[in-house]
Amino acid sequence: ELATMGCKQSRNTGVGRVIILCTNTSKIEMEDVKGEKVTKETGLWLEEAAAPYKVFKAAGLDVTIASLSGGEVPVDAGSKQGDFYTEDCKAFDEGAATKGLLSSTKKLADLAKNIKSYDAIYLAGGFGTIGDFKGSEELTSIITKAFEEGVIVAAVCHGPVGLLGVKEGKESALKGMAVTGFSSAEEKAVGYSEKNSVQAEMEKLGAVYTCAAEPFHPHVVTAEKNGAICVTGQNPASSKGAAEKVVELIKKKKTPPPTTGGGVIILCTNTAKIELEDVKGETVTKDTGVWLEEAAAPYKVFKDGGLEVTVASLSGGEVPVSQH
Repeated sequence: ELATMGCKQSRNTGVGRVIILCTNTSKIEMEDVKGEKVTKETGLWLEEAAAPYKVFKAAGLDVTIASLSGGEVPVDAGSKQGDFYTEDCKAFDEGAATKGLLSSTKKLADLAKNIKSYDAIYLAGGFGTIGDFKGSEELTSIITKAFEEGVIVAAVCHGPVGLLGVKEGKESALKGMAVTGFSSAEEKAVGYSEKNSVQAEMEKLGAVYTCAAEPFHPHVVTAEKNGAICVTGQNPASSKGAAEKVVELIKKKKTPPPTTGGGVIILCTNTAKIELEDVKGETVTKDTGVWLEEAAAPYKVFKDGGLEVTVASLSGGEVPVSQH
């Protein structure tokens, strides 16, 4: 359970680090719009990993592609057809540095041993996530820890099913949180029952769900709840925007707050005359006061350093200056 969702600041500094989590599932049972059970060949929806990967790398982030089981990530064939096969997808498939990444992914549990060393974990979608993200106690535990450690959690399309089990106390962590994910209208449009859509699942948990005015249009939501930051994207078209939001949040986290000029008090004496014993052992009266250099030199140094300087004395008012 995410007892308080109290967020620690990530101690990761320097180059940002991001995990893109993908599904290992290639086949699931679904209910279609007729109410009949069907077997769907599926996997990762490629754009939902390819577009974020490009955004993160362009921002200079260190990117690791992972999955729950490690090893190969199946790709939904539909995501490599027609307009779905975007330029980002082609570049990912054909790039020398990327074309083999989905065949040998890291196991998330191994990376999660030091989850606070990452700035964000991004749950890519595809119907395959219903087969392994949804209901995974391991993933729920890792996401819970990520929230607690101040790691940004992002999820797009069907990826948010990996957030459904996270709790805050005894209630869903999504309760009252602004979120999005694959809508009921979109689920129906692709031939499947809307009753188990990401939208329906989120709304059952009390999440504040919103979506684009038109199906399949980009829509990204950012929420902060008790210090935990969650970015969700509605559909494949939202992949790039969600990743860009993650980059913006990472940069904000890594940029130190602007420093404000400090303040300094220079304390001076109010005494103009004192009794002293001279070298002959005789008591003499000395006209005195502040030794001017001992106030003037520090004043210049402090002001040059952009500090606010206040000259004070115990009694206030005039400070006598030694004429020597």
